[in-house]
Amino acid sequence: MGSYWREHVTVGIVGGGIAGLSLARMLEMSGISYCVGRLTAISPPRPEQALDSCPAGIGYLDQIGVLDHQLNDAEVPHQRWEHKDGQGNVQATLNSMKDFPELLGYGSFFTDRQRVLQALYDNGEDKSRLSTNKRVVAVHRSEQEAVLIAQDGSESSCDFVAGADGVRSVIRHEIAKSEMRLENMNLRFDAKYACVYGISNPVSGIGPGQYIKERQIRYEALRKFFEGDIDRLYAAVADIPVTGGVKFSDVFRERAPQ
Repeated sequence: MGSYWREHVTVGIVGGGIAGLSLARMLEMSGISYCVGRLTAISPPRPEQALDSCPAGIGYLDQIGVLDHQLNDAEVPHQRWEHKDGQGNVQATLNSMKDFPELLGYGSFFTDRQRVLQALYDNGEDKSRLSTNKRVVAVHRSEQEAVLIAQDGSESSCDFVAGADGVRSVIRHEIAKSEMRLENMNLRFDAKYACVYGISNPVSGIGPGQYIKERQIRYEALRKFFEGDIDRLYAAVADIPVTGGVKFSDVFRERAPQ
């Protein structure tokens, strides 16, 4: 894979996650040349990474041909959505999502992120345009083209660059650098909340189609989190009631293997 990396293409996509692979499939269907740097779809699966998609996202996946073949059985009808505060008290309840399929043509689905990535990867026709080991670290621009610089020193030229490489984005950094605003980059994303996230097995007391959103717990420090932080943060939220008779600790106990 990745034989197109050294050829000039119309669109160079930086980032091979859901956004990058979705764009790649759309360009492929339109007959527009492209290459993708740093593919993540065929990486080892991480079961704790979930994806919850509502009608707009599902409709897009349907348009690029991945819904019917690989993801139809992931549909989870929304019946009830509860918003709660940090003590588990209900702030608002919504029931309108159950009408989404009739009103919008699609409902929602919940599955592990890796499965969606794999579906996008499998659905692409030309795997030679996807690179697993091309981590883009810089972009050089001229009036004629842009050149993507990979960590291994190799280059790929393109007419347009599409940044799909997440929050810590090389492309966003390059844009800020070109606009002389690097000094403000750290002010744009404020890590206000910490989160214990993952996927659990079914828990008695939480039925199908029941979505519960707890209000975030504020966390002031702007830093990366590590495995050791999980236990400390979990201890702070373990006894928060999720719904009648179910605490967060009950859900956490049933989490998928890490």
